[in-house]
Amino acid sequence: MQKGFGLIRILIVIGIIAGIGALVFKSVSLDKNPFMSSAEEKSAIDMAEQMKDVVEKKNNETMQTDDVANENIGSTDLTDLVDRVTEKLHPRLREIIDQESPDDYVEVVINLQESASREDIIKSFQSYDVTVMEQYFIINGFLARVSVKNIERIAIHPDVISVSPRFGGEPPPSN
Repeated sequence: MQKGFGLIRILIVIGIIAGIGALVFKSVSLDKNPFMSSAEEKSAIDMAEQMKDVVEKKNNETMQTDDVANENIGSTDLTDLVDRVTEKLHPRLREIIDQESPDDYVEVVINLQESASREDIIKSFQSYDVTVMEQYFIINGFLARVSVKNIERIAIHPDVISVSPRFGGEPPPSN
């Protein structure tokens, strides 16, 4: 019989706690409801969403340079693009592109913008069958083995400053 009274006592205590909780919840004004966002919190959330959109837009713009062959660009844009790629390529690489088979490989030094993330660039170049042979730390760059057909694609990347052959064909300095 005492077990029944113990259960009733527990239920009474739970009911009292629930009643106090309901009373406290009703006494809180609606603008201070802990389950509703305040104006300042909504503003902070909106700003965070806007920043997220800006970052996503910037990432998408960077990734759009991935493959020029699939882009729908006008002839003046294409001319500008060719000029930019040509400026980034060492003259010896231009000869290699013109003379060698597209499936041949060449070792190149890829020099990046100082602010560029080398690791992110290397990841983005994986689809171009790039094999990193050595990473440089005095300059933001790396030595890589690349197929001839992908040299220009690499040069298109906005964070690439220059692409040079490992051995440029220049004679060594003389004394």
